[in-house]
Amino acid sequence: MFCKRSKVLSVACMMSILVLLIGSSAPHDVETILPASWAQICFFTQDSNILGLYVDQLPEVRVFSIQCRVSPDDIWSLSTLQSWLKGFTGFLVFLTVECSEDAKISLPWPMKAKGLVGLKVSGCILQDKYADVLNPDISVLPDQLRVLEIRNSVWLSDVAAFDFMIRPEVLLSMSADYDCGQDSTLEYMVMSNVTDAVSSRSGASVREDHEMNFESVKTSSNQKGSHQNSEVIPTHETFAGDSAGTGNPDSSNNLNNLLMRLSQSQNISDALTTSLNKPTSSTANNMASPTQAGYQELLNNIQSVDHTCVYKRLKVLDESCPLVMSVHHFSIMVQSASYPELRTMNYSFSGLPEIPQELKEFRVFFPKLAYLDLSKNLIRHVNLPRPSLTSTPVSHHLSVDLRYNHITHINFSIVQSWATVKDIYVDVRFNPIDCGCHMNDLLLAMKSNEFFIDSMAPYEYLKEIRCYSPPSLKGKRLSGIELTCSSPTLNSPEAKHSDSNLSSTNLTVLFVFCGLAASTLIAVTLVAILYFKKYRLANAKGVVTVWISPKNNSSSDVENGQQTQSIS
Repeated sequence: MFCKRSKVLSVACMMSILVLLIGSSAPHDVETILPASWAQICFFTQDSNILGLYVDQLPEVRVFSIQCRVSPDDIWSLSTLQSWLKGFTGFLVFLTVECSEDAKISLPWPMKAKGLVGLKVSGCILQDKYADVLNPDISVLPDQLRVLEIRNSVWLSDVAAFDFMIRPEVLLSMSADYDCGQDSTLEYMVMSNVTDAVSSRSGASVREDHEMNFESVKTSSNQKGSHQNSEVIPTHETFAGDSAGTGNPDSSNNLNNLLMRLSQSQNISDALTTSLNKPTSSTANNMASPTQAGYQELLNNIQSVDHTCVYKRLKVLDESCPLVMSVHHFSIMVQSASYPELRTMNYSFSGLPEIPQELKEFRVFFPKLAYLDLSKNLIRHVNLPRPSLTSTPVSHHLSVDLRYNHITHINFSIVQSWATVKDIYVDVRFNPIDCGCHMNDLLLAMKSNEFFIDSMAPYEYLKEIRCYSPPSLKGKRLSGIELTCSSPTLNSPEAKHSDSNLSSTNLTVLFVFCGLAASTLIAVTLVAILYFKKYRLANAKGVVTVWISPKNNSSSDVENGQQTQSIS
């Protein structure tokens, strides 16, 4: 009996050991069958916590991390991973790809692969973006990607691929799964310093342009930490924000990404000249060139494709450091997609001259937004939305980061207006603040112990802000200066602007008044002259006639008398 029990226990022990061995060997088995082309450039580890760096809820199944280092001589394609993952179940993959010396990889949008939940790419030239536009497998595969991060990379397409993409039949056949990407599962999306280019040139030329782009962003990045005491302020030259560069990909759907790139990329404009330089519809204006007519037809085709993308889990969106930010970026973004759970947005180093209207109306388009990074832009004025008039308390508060912009003017009324909007907090540190007499009311209020309380409490940091001008106060904290001014607003920019407007108005009124007065004086003078000529001269002539007539008569009488006397 004991022996039988011993045999049963032995069998049970052997089974347990076998299960443990199988379980422990699973990572090794998976690793040994990695694609042969990846054997020298990728390595494979189990890391179930890697997703926890980006999202809140971790999956219950195992997560394996694949990290690849790609050089210009290596061949790397996402299709290799897609084929490899088809034969496995029961685990997920988080893929990281780093490129050296601008190596090229094939990465078709929307990067769907069985079990792929995370994708990070940096420093690469990305090819084949439109390769899956008509691939039926895109709609068959479910959305699984939760983390998408692409940094310091270039989407490179040749003219033939771009020409295919913009054909009306291709646009109309595009599915929402391709257009919107993996919108139902994405939680963390970063597209930072990512450009688009259409080129038929050699790889060496593309790499040269890419290096120039990298150097531009590198120069800007090196200046990010140099403004601590407002010694260096971002300028227009700091940002590659003109219309001559290439554009950043939009986080919205692929069509609107394409639409914005058409209006902002010189490379793509050149491609349009090549691909659309042919007669189009007969409705085109006779004065329009074939390229212009084709461009307009293309825009109409894109706008006719109505796909609404719902990023129902997206919480982090980073589109910082674009080489070009389209003026229509945010309007197109909110027209084609919704972001019900978005908490963090980053548009730093984007060359924005003002806060976009869509971001001012964040409660409408981004109802749960909690942090908005607009630092290192060209913003001069802080225009916040009006305080909410609803009685329902706002559950989500927004912090707006406006550090390292071009804000020069703050005063008591401006700061009070910020505090009035109780669900918004703004940070204006490290701006070139002008400490003129327009700040006197604020400086006097700051000396009171009861000023920074209640809704004003978050703005106590104003005490530590340093003056940038005038030169006599440069570098001094607001809490440590006193101004001697005859009027609190004597030298304020608003006062100067008001005085300028007033002077301009007064001059205008003066000119009008002088004109009327001159016209009246001229009219009176003309009337007086006419009156003088008509009446005064006539009267004068009558007097002279009367005075001359008697004289003539007396002379005649004398002559007559002399004649009479002589005859006698």
